[in-house]
Amino acid sequence: MRIYFKLPVFAFVVSASDFPVYHNGWIDLNKNGKKDVYEDPSQPVPKRVADLLARMTLEEKIGQLQQLDRSTNAATYFGDQLRVGAVGSFLGGSELVETPVQRTPYSTSP
Repeated sequence: MRIYFKLPVFAFVVSASDFPVYHNGWIDLNKNGKKDVYEDPSQPVPKRVADLLARMTLEEKIGQLQQLDRSTNAATYFGDQLRVGAVGSFLGGSELVETPVQRTPYSTSP
């Protein structure tokens, strides 16, 4: 004899809006829900820089040296590279890439 239990199945959809980035006086750039040293404006700059560099991979550090020429579809063409830290900046700027949120790993917007 087999007994089957029917249990309700719940699906949770997590969107980028479920991870608030802007807090009172600081920005949670890595969206981990806590104020890390590099995100804390009350910390001295050398301490913030050291903390950030310690968190970055070699690939991310090298990616920050890469500068690309802006294009009309910069966020679309380079979205994947932006999200993994493979683009340091755009020469001439880009009105389409205007926020550090696009560079965070959990961002869903190009």
